Amino acid sequence: LGGAVLTSRTTRRASDYASDTTITHEYDHAVMTERLRSVIAAPIIVGGEVRGVIYGATRQDLPLGDRVARAVDIVADQTAHEVESRIQTTSTSDPSMRPAAEALADLARLIDSVSNPHLRRRLTRILGDLDRSRPAVPHAPTNLTPRELDTLRLVGVGATNLAIAGELGLGPETVKSYLASAMRKLGAANRTEAAHLARTAGLLEHT
Repeated sequence: LGGAVLTSRTTRRASDYASDTTITHEYDHAVMTERLRSVIAAPIIVGGEVRGVIYGATRQDLPLGDRVARAVDIVADQTAHEVESRIQTTSTSDPSMRPAAEALADLARLIDSVSNPHLRRRLTRILGDLDRSRPAVPHAPTNLTPRELDTLRLVGVGATNLAIAGELGLGPETVKSYLASAMRKLGAANRTEAAHLARTAGLLEHT
């Protein structure tokens, strides 16, 4: 599937990877070991060349439709944008990190708009992987309360406010209050951005 993406320079999907006749199946062992069913792959195009491939998959017997494809394309484009920004950067000063920060903030906003819990968790993990390459927040607040940190840890694994309330034994409005306070302290635009800012600052290192 990755080879087809590299050749066509377009996003490709295999609704049933094991039986798909349009791919070579050279890497079936890894896919089957993970019991993946539907797989999607998108090219990361930098400077007009395909520099990488980003994958998404599900173990469930569910086709990955156009909405998932659009989300994967957005992640691939954001990744390409970050790579291009890093290539063009000639210094390590703070202003050079601004394009990457904006891209990650856009991705955080996208995650908040996704209703599918499986896709939300996967995109959240991708955001976390991209975020680990960034330097720590220079002046991260240390006055986040234990409950605020608990809610941010759960946001970081893709939990909804309702799921967080059930996990922590709180009311949904109380969860919203904790998240609003954490967002204010971190200077975040939304709950997902607050979670990855806290993680980057090392406040969620035990997540």
